[in-house]
Amino acid sequence: MRKSVGKSKKLAILAQKEVEVGLAKKKLGWEEIRDPTFYDFQEKYLRYLQANTRPTTYVRYRKALQHFTDFLTSYGTASAKLSQISFQLIEEYKQERSKAVKPLTVNVELKVLKALYNFALKCKCARENPVSEVSFYKEIEKKPRFLQKEEIKELLDNSNGLYPVLYTFLKTGLRKSELINLKWKDIDFRRKYITVESKEDWRTKTGNTREIPIGDDLMEILNKLPALHFPKSPTSPNHL
Repeated sequence: MRKSVGKSKKLAILAQKEVEVGLAKKKLGWEEIRDPTFYDFQEKYLRYLQANTRPTTYVRYRKALQHFTDFLTSYGTASAKLSQISFQLIEEYKQERSKAVKPLTVNVELKVLKALYNFALKCKCARENPVSEVSFYKEIEKKPRFLQKEEIKELLDNSNGLYPVLYTFLKTGLRKSELINLKWKDIDFRRKYITVESKEDWRTKTGNTREIPIGDDLMEILNKLPALHFPKSPTSPNHL
């Protein structure tokens, strides 16, 4: 296989060698790697996140990447390519960033950078992930703290009209976002279950649907809520 390079025999030989090397690399899995600037690839990665993750995840990743691009700008390397960002540079960023935020926050931002480079590897835009060589700060896992009975009573006694909301929160273990997005149609009064599922404008943390049983005490409180403000589902006793 030869390239058409004109009459020069020397150029023809060089072109043939180039093709042979290219074929050999492809056979060995050494495909040609594109090397965009970090900024340009970051924009591509953010578009990917926006299309494939929850809005909260997208915002969190965008903020983390902004901190790193600000760092690159301050170091005069705003136009650095992916291949020019080394382990040493990221380590420098880690140490500099830890002066402003907690170590756990730095870890989160490093994980975002690592994820970006993993995506770059898949896109054939990088040959290695420099973040893999960086040591993360040690994370000390804290034991969960549970409210005592006295604290629960004080919380409910001072709920200021939010008693049903707080009681539901305490009795079901719903996440904050799950409680905020809870609708009457999610409550099955016959089976005594709450269904937690994604909505058009909101997605559960895992994307999965799950059911939570409702105790008789919570059921009694839910039944007392005014249907005027909270239209009940066909499974509500008011519709039976």
